[in-house]
Amino acid sequence: MSNDCENFCRNLRRWRLERGMSVTAFARLLRISPASLRKLESGILPPKISAQLFFVLYDELGISFREMFAGPED
Repeated sequence: MSNDCENFCRNLRRWRLERGMSVTAFARLLRISPASLRKLESGILPPKISAQLFFVLYDELGISFREMFAGPED
């Protein structure tokens, strides 16, 4: 998996934990299933990710596209 994908998966978990949200609540916010969120957080990416996920992260959480893929060193 590329560093960008690893960063994205790691960041999803961090954002959820920072907000004190359960997997179920955060998945609901992102409009995906809890099982999909668990897979993403563990680094398992589906062949396609809906663009809706990125728009929700931006619109609902104010996370920029750059932040979505930022690594710990960024």
